[in-house]
Amino acid sequence: MRNRIYLFASFLLFAAWGKAQTPNFSEDVAPLVYDHCYSCHRPGGPGPMPLTNYQEVYDFRTLVKAYVMSGAMPPWPPDPNYQHLAGENYLTDAEKNIIGDWVDGGAPRGDSTLEPPRPYYSDATFLGPPDLAIRMPVYASQAGSSDDYLCIALDPGLTTSKRIRAIEMIPGNKEILHHVLVYADSSGSYTVNQPVNGCTGPPNGRLLGGYVPGERPIQFPNSPDVKMGITLYPNEKIIFAMHYPAGSLGKLDSTQINLHFYDDNVTGVREISAGSLLEDWGLFFLPNEVKTYDDSYGPIGSDYSVLSLFPHCHLLGKSWKVWGQTQSGDTIRMINIPHWDFDWQGFHFFDYIKKMPAGSKLYGECTYDNTAANPHNPNNPPSIVTAGLNTSDEMFLVYFHYLPYEPGDELINMDSLLSFPVSIPHPVSQSKIARITPFPNPSQGDLTLDYYLPKGGEIALEIRDMQGRLVRKIWNGKLAAGQYHTIWDGQTANGVQASRGLYFATLVMGDERVSTKFVME
Repeated sequence: MRNRIYLFASFLLFAAWGKAQTPNFSEDVAPLVYDHCYSCHRPGGPGPMPLTNYQEVYDFRTLVKAYVMSGAMPPWPPDPNYQHLAGENYLTDAEKNIIGDWVDGGAPRGDSTLEPPRPYYSDATFLGPPDLAIRMPVYASQAGSSDDYLCIALDPGLTTSKRIRAIEMIPGNKEILHHVLVYADSSGSYTVNQPVNGCTGPPNGRLLGGYVPGERPIQFPNSPDVKMGITLYPNEKIIFAMHYPAGSLGKLDSTQINLHFYDDNVTGVREISAGSLLEDWGLFFLPNEVKTYDDSYGPIGSDYSVLSLFPHCHLLGKSWKVWGQTQSGDTIRMINIPHWDFDWQGFHFFDYIKKMPAGSKLYGECTYDNTAANPHNPNNPPSIVTAGLNTSDEMFLVYFHYLPYEPGDELINMDSLLSFPVSIPHPVSQSKIARITPFPNPSQGDLTLDYYLPKGGEIALEIRDMQGRLVRKIWNGKLAAGQYHTIWDGQTANGVQASRGLYFATLVMGDERVSTKFVME
């Protein structure tokens, strides 16, 4: 009996030791860093330091823990409990604790062979080489004691219409670029490459997209079943409506737009519109005042599908909430930002397209804090603030991407269609390995992985979960050059159906690897 008691006690001690084991980088921390931090903290990215490997994360481990545990990083102001959005980037409490326990436990590396593949981004872009890149001439900011607004026309040089499937802005000087709105304009009122100061946008231009701090590329749904985009016509110029804040006088900028087009032979692309449907220019704040403004739009005359929204205000902003309401009184949740962060704003695409039935209305509500307790208040002590274009003024704007509704739009999973490539092959490597295309995406069973190998060799094709853990090795061996269509039956290595969620498909050839995200439903 005594032996049994000792054996049982030893088992409990061993179990407790195993449970309290310190997380390691390779298996526990690297999947979190690569999925949530790498896109910004990489060479050419907007993050202040690189976090691309064990040594770099180890060197900044104390800082990483502090920012992660406080919730400051990764930055994701929208409340996921109110409405899920495409590309959500936040850590759960359990994931935060993994990083905290790792740092507190001495930050061990673990077995480096178990580390998941690192993402790779092409230069400073998320989306890789564009179909058309246009850079504005070098401009010296005129913003001395007041902000500098200007419009500059760029010539795309198109001879035929092109349908835009993605837009990426590459700011030339992140330190001084407050924002840029991008329009298509056919008025001929602007001379190419000649700045027009005091301009906030062409009166009759079509909004395409824009850039603000924290903004990531805009991608429109593009799959075998659903294609959406915005047409750019040959008679149109691209207009940058630029804003440089006071105090940036003489500093230089040369911002670039990268446009990704659909191939000319692609049919069935649905046209998207963009515009500010909610706005209020009557803002007025007394010193030491917390105040809420709201606006509404509608009722709309026919059914519409809403893809995204972009709430915008300045430094007094405290919180945002945007929603829709049907004629019968049902609420259509859109976004709730409990703690507004001026540095992290932009277009937010929904996880699923929102249907706005005929008769519905849009509502927006923003709370502003013009007190000394607001650490971002541009005035010390607080003073009267009104609506205006300067950073020290305030704004109430909500932009939307929308289009006429078609049956089934609300079933379209935007999160999977708009996922950024986890890994983009380096241009010099494209002779060896090409990007994987998963179909259908999302998948409810068999998934086809299409890829092309210009050159034969030893190939590994793997499925991994969002923590970087191996789910199934589909192929491991030699393949000749050519086009391949490999089917995964949705089963794990243990013969169990994979659970719902996001996964990586990773193709490895020597030291080259390419990954893409897909969804299992």
